[in-house]
Parts: sequence; structure tokens; C-alpha cells
Amino acid sequence: MDEVNKGTNKKQQLKLITLTSDFEKQSRGVGSMEAVAYEICPDAKVIHLAHGIPDFGITEGANILETIKRSFTGGVGNYHVCVVDPGVGTPRKAIIIKTKRGDHFIGPDNGVLIPAARLLGIEKVVQITNQKYMRQPVSPIFHGRDVFTPAAAHLASGVAIESFGPEIAIKDLTPPPYEDAKVLMKGKDGKESIIEAQVIHISKFGSLGVNIVASDFDQFPLKLKEKCNVIFKGVKSQTVPMMFATTFGEVPQGNPLIMKDDYGRLEIAVNCGSFAEKYGVKMKDKITITKV
Repeated sequence: MDEVNKGTNKKQQLKLITLTSDFEKQSRGVGSMEAVAYEICPDAKVIHLAHGIPDFGITEGANILETIKRSFTGGVGNYHVCVVDPGVGTPRKAIIIKTKRGDHFIGPDNGVLIPAARLLGIEKVVQITNQKYMRQPVSPIFHGRDVFTPAAAHLASGVAIESFGPEIAIKDLTPPPYEDAKVLMKGKDGKESIIEAQVIHISKFGSLGVNIVASDFDQFPLKLKEKCNVIFKGVKSQTVPMMFATTFGEVPQGNPLIMKDDYGRLEIAVNCGSFAEKYGVKMKDKITITKV
């Protein structure tokens, strides 16, 4: 077998299990899930995508999972567990979403998995009901360890998705915490373009992630280096003019900008500063973007 084929086969055989949660970064829960994954599927590779998501932060968790599209390109052999699960122990369902790219998302049916799965194309959804593939006894408050991670590890070991439980219609899933914003036409002549959106992520630097897909923003009549007005409708209503840029340093330090992020959405930031702190913006605040 030549070296090229060896490399290709190795990539196809790679089994990646990612863990995302609102646990603390050094939580014992994180280690417990990793241990369960290796116990069931010793040849898997466990990647801690993100922990320390804000408590019960379904919106933040959903947005972080979206990064999987750009960060993991293989698809087949990728199993993504998300434990942002304020409804644990209630009648909410535990689910597996298989995507057209081949990735599987495993977690609660509370909307957190939907945005990322949609990006990769939802192919099939099943409810996890088969006790055979759960860690026993199942804790009523820790399904990350006893239901979700075991499911990911069994999938990585070759168990078919149909073995876990009944199929669920996509329309019956809990809706996602946000939808994609769209460019709207308003004004008396119907020619005024605006975008109504919301904040779905605030980074440690205070930059805002918004629910605008970068490719959709291309429909907005704004060229690089031009300015737009971003109207915030949170506790503090205000209009902030800013430039559409490609990177932070294209505006002076302390100045705001709007740009495409590295994962396919729009970001609003301050060069060398915190936009959220400077302008008092909070998660889920509504915004409107118009041309200056």
C-alpha cells in the first residue's frame, strides 16, 4: 500500500469524540465522561471542545458547536457530545442526530444541537432509549456520563444509530435557541436594507457573536471600509456607527468594527477592547444593522 493510501485510511479510521459542557473546566464531571468514553471505545480520541460554557447556556452552547463545521472536516468518525442540559431528569428526550456529512451530535433535545447539525445537514434523529447502551445505573442528574457519552462511544465502536431507539421526525424536535438573521427590505420604496439580529455569544475579550451568517451578509449593500449603524435594543438602547473590516487592526485602538469571524458568522468588536463592556451589551440583546 502506498503512503498516500495509508494516510487516507488512517484518516477514515480515526474516531473523534468531542465533549462540550457547562461544567467547570477542571470539573470531575469532565474527567468522568472522558473515562467512560475510553472504557467503551479505547481506540477513540477524546477532544475537549469547550467547557466552562455559562451555566444553562443553551444559546452559547449551540453557537460553540457550530465551530465543528470548520474545525473538524472529516465527518465520518466524529461524535460530538454536548451537555448543556438544564432539563436533565425531566421528560426531555436524549437524542442522536446523524448529519449528511457523517458527524453525529449527541445530547438533550433542548435545541442546543440543532444549529450545528443544520449546518452539516440533518439526515436522521433517534431517541436514546436502549438501556444496553447506557452506563448503569443511570443517574437522574448526570446523563452526560451515563447516556450521552456512552452513546458516542458505542457509535464510535460501530453500533448502528438505529440500535439506540426509535426515530424522531425532525419537525418534532425542540426548536433551536436562535434562527439565522435575514436581510430585510424596508422603507417607503422597499429599497432600504436592514438586518435584525441578536447576540448569541460574547467572547472573553468582550466581542459579540451574532446570528448573521457571513454569506448572507454578502447580500447587504455594504462594502469593506464602509460604515454602518448598529442599533442595540437592550437595557441600554443606542446606535453605534462602525466600519465593516476584515480584521481588528484596520480601525484605531478603542474603535468599534464589524467583521466576518472565522466560523462563518458576523462579529462585532472593539480593537484592543471589550465591546460588551464599553457599550453595556448583554447576551440575547436585539440589534438592527442599517447603512449610514
